[in-house]
Amino acid sequence: MRNISLHVVALMVGVALLPGCSLLRPTMDTGKLTPQTTNSTLVVADLPFISPAEAGSWQVVMPAQLNQPAAASTTLATLGFTGLPPLLARMLANNPTLAGAQARLKLAEANVGIATGGMLPALNGNASAVRERAAPAFQGQGNKNLPTENRSSLGATLNWPLDIFGRIGNQVTAAKRLQDSSDAEVQATKLTLQAAVAQTYVQLLAAHQQVTIWQQALAAAEEQNRLTQLRYAAGDIAITQAQPVFASLQGLRVQALAAAQTEQQLHNALATLLGEAPQVFVLPATDLAQLQIMPTAAPTAIASQALLQRPDVRAAANQMAATNASIGVARAAFLPSLSITGNAGYSAGANGNLLDWNNRSWSVGPVLTLPLFQGTALRANLKRSWAQYEQAVAVYRGQVLTAYQQVADGLNAAQVSQAQAQSAAAAAKALGSAAQKMQLRYKVGDIAKTDWLTMQLNALQAQGEALRANAAQHVAAIELARALGGGY
Repeated sequence: MRNISLHVVALMVGVALLPGCSLLRPTMDTGKLTPQTTNSTLVVADLPFISPAEAGSWQVVMPAQLNQPAAASTTLATLGFTGLPPLLARMLANNPTLAGAQARLKLAEANVGIATGGMLPALNGNASAVRERAAPAFQGQGNKNLPTENRSSLGATLNWPLDIFGRIGNQVTAAKRLQDSSDAEVQATKLTLQAAVAQTYVQLLAAHQQVTIWQQALAAAEEQNRLTQLRYAAGDIAITQAQPVFASLQGLRVQALAAAQTEQQLHNALATLLGEAPQVFVLPATDLAQLQIMPTAAPTAIASQALLQRPDVRAAANQMAATNASIGVARAAFLPSLSITGNAGYSAGANGNLLDWNNRSWSVGPVLTLPLFQGTALRANLKRSWAQYEQAVAVYRGQVLTAYQQVADGLNAAQVSQAQAQSAAAAAKALGSAAQKMQLRYKVGDIAKTDWLTMQLNALQAQGEALRANAAQHVAAIELARALGGGY
């Protein structure tokens, strides 16, 4: 028996030294890919290149770079709204989408613990007490009537799998990568929700001010229509001059109602983001004057390495690494598995003392399992692992390309919205000045009141457009910060 055990151990050592032990996960796990861009607004980082068999160039990004923490959102920090930080804190505490992502992270952490436990010895205690009657034929007693006996046992069982071919190690690696991916998904969810709260908050402030402007414009239009109708009743003007003024008043009412509806919808959307019912949510009337603060100027060039700060890119990269490790698990299933098992304890019959020293028993030795025939299950499982890996690579590359698109769109939107806000502000300033001068002329009797009201309506509409453009500039700045992974 000893010779057989020695031969088994020698066989295990020999198998472990075979070149087949390299047939685990592919070496692709050492690099993550990010494309080189030819866009002048994105500066390529100084990283080593590889040449994949596809159009364009892709850079190798080492795992250490993927583990860099995301930058804080400087845009959100410098908006200057005192009412925004408390709203962000309420969102982090109550948003159900974020709570779901955090629960998935806890699940991934538990899976790491389960996978890690598979590398450690398992020790189980056991005890039994049975009453039995053995069949005479199995005891070599012929047809003799054997008595019924009581048997009891007490002991422990040890099982220690030896991870020679890395099956368990790759399972642990895959679980840890999935945990990193879940953690990145939590950060991505936080970033998306923070940006959504900030954007909705800014738009709500603008909508509230626009409602006020539309109310002022509606009052001016009603006065203008009243005076016009008086002139028409007196025969001073024709109906063709009075009716357009009345139609303009109705058009302004439609716009004022739409502005009020937009404010209510933004209020409801912000409440939902905070995880609160819109019916009970109340937004404090603060920060209304601060909306005119311009956000931080957008950068003119961004290094492509900055995209590694995006948590969704890190999540996709870790998903790719996890599927890569799963290939190693599937390959190891073709190879032998070795474990050390042992049993120790006491057993006794009806007339024996269970804990008597002579009733002790033990056994220990290696157990070798070699898959001989599994149908097509092992090969299909390996094929599935490769397909999952290829899918994860495609998802990762698509995520990177989406990140480039969003940054490019964000840069363009930030620059355009800044120019639009400046032009709209200049127009509002010019028309506001003209309205003030027209008011002075009206007071001295130089012009009719309807002429001044017409200019006042134009000035109020320009003021509303400037407010909308300014809010759009804030929204574009926040979106660019989100596209960059948190700030710039």
